[in-house]
Order: sequence, then structure tokens, then C-alpha cells
Amino acid sequence: MVNQPKGQKSNTKRDRGKQPARKPQQAPHQAPRAPVAPRVRLSFFSTSEWDLAKLDASVGVQDLYFGGEFEIQDEHILAIAARPQLTQHLETLRAGSSDTGNGGRVSDAALLELIPHLQAITSLDLGAFNQITGVIFPSLATLPFLATLSLTGHDRSHGRVTSKSILDLKASKSLRKATFYDQSINDKDAKALSKINGGIQVGTGDTDGDGAASQMIASMGAGGMITWHTNGKMEMEMDW
Repeated sequence: MVNQPKGQKSNTKRDRGKQPARKPQQAPHQAPRAPVAPRVRLSFFSTSEWDLAKLDASVGVQDLYFGGEFEIQDEHILAIAARPQLTQHLETLRAGSSDTGNGGRVSDAALLELIPHLQAITSLDLGAFNQITGVIFPSLATLPFLATLSLTGHDRSHGRVTSKSILDLKASKSLRKATFYDQSINDKDAKALSKINGGIQVGTGDTDGDGAASQMIASMGAGGMITWHTNGKMEMEMDW
């Protein structure tokens, strides 16, 4: 056995296995998160709730919703267009209903008055707007943030959008999804539109109604057929 010089530390395996105690690591300092402000929403569930004073008092609205029982007409659309404090932050607008048919009393002229004021809009959902034609599409294509568009007729009355007219939306730089139920759109034009912006979803086809005859037809397996095109390819078909 070799004597270890006095004062020299041992170099045995047992000593080498000992590690100095580590100081506990402190979690990195994180600044507190700022609270998320709730979205500002304005809703009218039925026509009896319509109130111009409520519109005048509404500032910073992000979501504007009209229920299926609201019989929306040109006067309502024009009232919104006339209030920039209401439209300047508006991100979503939903009106009309294929269940009730409300939406069929709005004209192209009224929407053309409103669309230029929707510079922050990301989602536009217009159900049963069966009097609207493709004349509004060039204006919609200029909206910088519009990502989702739904413009439908309903099972009892097809819309007036023509197949060729949807190609005017190819000028849009932001559109990601477009739905044209109960309109006369062919697969060729839907496929062409679906190729923009690196590939978007385009939904076309007919929906079933809620009446007794429609329900009977649906029960026999002859329901409405919806077709989706994504980036030039037919994505899926399903019974409505």
C-alpha cells in the first residue's frame, strides 16, 4: 500500500464518485401575460330587436350576428354601411338562414355599398341570400383579410350566382375557403377557384330542406350532395 502524502486528497473510485452539491436552478423570469380582452359582439336574434340607437352606441364591434329569425333587408345593410365606427373593426358578419329563408330580401346594390367598409373582415357568412349575384365578387376580392366566404341560396330557392362569376374571386389574395351551397356552380369552375393562394377549399352542391317531403326523400337515401374541391382536386362528397 502506497502511503498518500499528507494533505493530498484521495483519488479512489469512491472519492471520485462524489460530486459537489449543485445549487437548485431557478426558473427563468417570465413577465406576466396581459389579460385577453373579450371579443366585442353585437347580436340581433329577431327583427323586433333592431335598434338604430344600439348601432350608434356600438364601437369596436368585432362580430356582428343576425339570427335566423331576423328578416334582414337592404335597410339593415345600409344602416351598417353608414356607421364607420361599427364597421372599422368588424371581423365577422353572419346573416340570413337557409332554414327560415331569411336573407332573400337583400340586393346586390346594398352589399356593394357595404363591402368597401369591411376592411377588417375575415369571415362573411350570408345564408339564403338568393337574390345576390356574382356582381359583388370583384369588390369582395379586394378585401385584404377575407379568408372565409359563404354565400348560399336555400333548398326551396336556388341562388343567382353563376358558375363563371365565382372566377372573379381568383383576384383575392386572402381567401382560404368559399362555400356556395344551393347555387348553380359546376365542378370545372369550382376546381379552378380552388387553385388560388396555394390551394383553398371550395364547397358546392345542394342541401336538403326541413319539410316533410324533403325529410322523406332524405330518409330514402336521396339527400343533398355536397362536393369539396381543394387545390384543383375533388376532396370529398357527402350526403347533407
